[in-house]
Amino acid sequence: MSPGAVTGSFWNATANVDGLQLDPSGYIGCQRKEGAGVIVSKPAGYTNSDLIDFGLTNTTLGGIQVNESGNGVVYNTTSDERLKENIRPTTKGLHEVMKIQVRDYNFKSFLNLPSQNFSDRPSIRCINRGSPSRRASK
Repeated sequence: MSPGAVTGSFWNATANVDGLQLDPSGYIGCQRKEGAGVIVSKPAGYTNSDLIDFGLTNTTLGGIQVNESGNGVVYNTTSDERLKENIRPTTKGLHEVMKIQVRDYNFKSFLNLPSQNFSDRPSIRCINRGSPSRRASK
């Protein structure tokens, strides 16, 4: 191996050095020991909020955008009927919806959240044991 040669690959974290690799087959691999592996940002004065778009055959499936206040992100997914099959009326009803545990809460004060671009306003979260929950501001 010549000095500086890369062994392994970046997209499965087996490379011997940190770096970025763009593969002709469409893979983008990034490996870093410290900090985020990928940083996507917008310059001051940006005119649209799109950071990342996900698509399939010219159909947008979702994306990640800067939120309205510019201090966080919004994750968007699609509910496009064209991407679904076997659509039928649900057998679930209000009884199942009423099982959703909704809680009011505040973040712990020692976290110093405003400096981390989090809101310190009261929030609502649906608690779903065993899977990640999604946060929505009140």
